[in-house]
Amino acid sequence: MSVVCGAESNSRQPSTAPDGNRRPKYLLSVICYLLSIICYLLSIISLVILDQATKCLIRRHFALHESRPVIRGFFSLTYVRNRGAAWGILAGWRIALVALAAVMLFVLARYREKIFGSRAIGRVSFILLVAGIIGNVIDRVWLGYVVDFLDFYIGASHFPAFNVADSCICVGVGLYMLASFVFPRQEDR
Repeated sequence: MSVVCGAESNSRQPSTAPDGNRRPKYLLSVICYLLSIICYLLSIISLVILDQATKCLIRRHFALHESRPVIRGFFSLTYVRNRGAAWGILAGWRIALVALAAVMLFVLARYREKIFGSRAIGRVSFILLVAGIIGNVIDRVWLGYVVDFLDFYIGASHFPAFNVADSCICVGVGLYMLASFVFPRQEDR
């Protein structure tokens, strides 16, 4: 079974044009492949821009640790600098975190098909993970910390503040896990 631009074909015969020429079908495959790469890149770039734009707005319009309620008793915008990874763990390990992110980006890109498969949910998961990793790496490299500002809480109990890139990573992992359970790949059965 082959896939060309998302259309599946059960034909085991080589795809040729009526005159026996294979180039038109090959050219179509190349064009579809290039268009899919462009869609991946545009999606990733859009999410990184959204992440960086929101962080820039927070840095410009909020003092460090300033908090402005959006939904009283539940959600505020609070400017926090996170020098570690999730929930501040590994604080001070900036170079190691950037190196780990670079390795993760390489692994995700190199083994994309093997890890995420060809379903749309896998493609979305890949896009979200890559965009989230890049968004936080930009902060770590240029600022030395990650800007967090989404602050959810009930009473005095606060969930650690996070940002758009963190949201992308969490949703990407969630979609990957969902896809793994709901749509197991053929070779996994």
